[in-house]
Amino acid sequence: MNNLDKKLEELYQKKESIELEIKLLEKKKQESTKSYIILEDSIYINISHLSKVLIQSLQNLAIFENPQVQILQNLRKPLYNIPRTIKGYEQTKSQLIIPRGLMRGVIELFKQHKLDTTYIDKRFIQEEIFLNVTYKLRDEQTYAIEAINKKDFSLCIAPPGFGKTLIGAKMIELRAVNTLIIVNKNMLLDQWIDRFIEYFKYEKKDIGFLGKSKNKLNNKLDIATMQ
Repeated sequence: MNNLDKKLEELYQKKESIELEIKLLEKKKQESTKSYIILEDSIYINISHLSKVLIQSLQNLAIFENPQVQILQNLRKPLYNIPRTIKGYEQTKSQLIIPRGLMRGVIELFKQHKLDTTYIDKRFIQEEIFLNVTYKLRDEQTYAIEAINKKDFSLCIAPPGFGKTLIGAKMIELRAVNTLIIVNKNMLLDQWIDRFIEYFKYEKKDIGFLGKSKNKLNNKLDIATMQ
């Protein structure tokens, strides 16, 4: 081994030692500082004292595969300028903002890192009175509703014909708070409105909506398209 190789080896060892020391200091700083997580329209996380490893793990929660890629591949169309993933977070120097539905993953990560964490709920919740759903539920629908109602955040995955819209209507009745439903097509907007008229016996004017170049939101029971 010549002098140049020896010098490089020494530098590599110093680099590894410095990187290890940085990680240990980051961990110590992270564990000694109280973490604040604000739940509002999104999840706001103060990251000024968090390690790079934890910040990256939080970012990864909000990175999703781009469904457009699979569609184009099936059609054998070019993927030029189409991102493979979708970044669902925003970041400033001191704050990470991620979608509210990822709260469970955030809680689990902070528990894994054994951090002293305070959760602040700033959501605006307006209590409302809704008519009762007039449809009789099947046993499997009742079971799904009971499971969903135990959690603040839930995801209901079921095949066509299961009655997901009916389950949604029943949850609106049970939660009794102002509700916004978001769909990706005007066809689904019309479908939800028709179902609510059927399930609640509402009139069409009682259901707010945003879509088809119209804004008729009522801030009580609203349906909106993403376009």
